[in-house]
Amino acid sequence: MSSKNLVHHKVRIEMLKVSLVEFEKHMPDYLALLNATRKLGHSVESAIADLIDNGLDAGASDVHVYFTEEERTEKQVRNDGRSIQSISIVDNGSGMNKFQLHKALIPASTGRVRNTKTQSGFFGMGLLASGLSLGNHIDVYTRGEDGDLYSYIDWDEKVKHSLHADNHVNSSRLCTSNESNKLSNYLGANESGTMIVISKLKTEPGKALDMIRKVRHHLATVFYNKRDSINLYTHGLDNQFKCSKVIWYDYLEAGDARETSEIFEYSITKDANGNKCNEKVTLQMSWIHQSNKNREFTKLQRPSDAMQGGLLVRNDRGLAKGAMLGIYEKTPINNPFRWVLKYEGGILDDYVFDMNVQKDDCVILHKELKNWIKGKLSDFQSAHQSEEDRKSTRLN
Repeated sequence: MSSKNLVHHKVRIEMLKVSLVEFEKHMPDYLALLNATRKLGHSVESAIADLIDNGLDAGASDVHVYFTEEERTEKQVRNDGRSIQSISIVDNGSGMNKFQLHKALIPASTGRVRNTKTQSGFFGMGLLASGLSLGNHIDVYTRGEDGDLYSYIDWDEKVKHSLHADNHVNSSRLCTSNESNKLSNYLGANESGTMIVISKLKTEPGKALDMIRKVRHHLATVFYNKRDSINLYTHGLDNQFKCSKVIWYDYLEAGDARETSEIFEYSITKDANGNKCNEKVTLQMSWIHQSNKNREFTKLQRPSDAMQGGLLVRNDRGLAKGAMLGIYEKTPINNPFRWVLKYEGGILDDYVFDMNVQKDDCVILHKELKNWIKGKLSDFQSAHQSEEDRKSTRLN
C-alpha cells in the first residue's frame, strides 16, 4: 500500500471511530430499554405461554413446564402457603445456534427467520420480556447445530454494572460436562432442544397452587387448536391434578354448550397497500351452560366476567382471551356468551388486527369487518339474552 493510500486508510478508520461514537450517543439507554421490556405487564400464565411459543416455532412437539417449590416446613406451609423458587421450560425443538442464542437475549431481536403465516412469535421479545417479567435471572441451555451452549442474563447484575461499557453484552459459551448432563436429563432421547430456567422470581409468594392452576387453564385454552401436533405438561404439586399432561379446553365448549353457532366467514380481498389478496376471518359463537362436568377447573372455566367475550386465534394460537376487542362492553347477563375469531398471520397483522405485546388485547382496525362482527354477535346475543330474561322472570 502506498503512503498516500495508507494515509487515506487511516483517515477512514478514524472517521469510522467517530461515527460509531456518535451512533452510540443516539442509541437508547440499554438499561432503561431492558427495564421497560421486563415491565410490559405479562401475567405469569401469559409469560409462560410466550416462552412455549419459542419452542413450538423451533419445531417442538413436547414442552414441559417445571415448577420447583421452595423448601418449607409443614408449619411454614400452614402459615404462609407454598411458593415456587424457579420455573423451567423445556422443549424438544431444534435448539439454538450461537447467533440465535446471542440474539435471544437482546430486546426486540431474534436470530430466527420468521414465517408469519405459520408461527406464533412476531415481536421478537418472548424470551427476554416474558422471562424477566417472571424473575430477575434467566439461564438458557440449548442443544443445536453448534453443540450444547449456555448463556444467561441477570437484571441485578445489569444494574450493578450499569457503567460498564460492555454491560449490554450477554456472553455465551459451550456447556460444561455437568451442564450437558443436566440438559440430557431433561431432554431424554431427544437430539436437540432448549431449557430455560427462570429464578429470583417476582411471583406472589404462598400462591403456588393457584398459579399452576391458572397456568394449566391458560395453556389448555390458548394452545387448544394445536392439540393434534403438540403435548404440554406441567410438573409441580402433581398430586393436585389428574395428570401432568395439560387437559385441552375448548373455549366454546362446542358439543357441551347450550348452543354453538355455525362458522361464519368474512373475506378480505385487498391488503394494506390496495393489492389483491384472499384472506379470510372466521367467527363462531356459543352460549355455554353454568355447569359442565368436563371442565378441569370449575371456577376458572365457568361463565364469568373474566371468561366472557372473545378469543382471537392467530395461526392456531389463542390470543386476547376474554377480551372485547372494542366490540361491546361486558355485562353479567352475557357471562355465558363466548366467541372465537380465527385468521392467518402475515397480511392481516397490523392492518386488520393490532395486537399488543402481552397478547391479551387487540384492536380491530378494519371498519367493515368490525361492523360485520358486531352484527353477528348482536343477533346471537339478543336471542339468548331474551331467553335468560324469560327464565329470570319465571324464577322471580
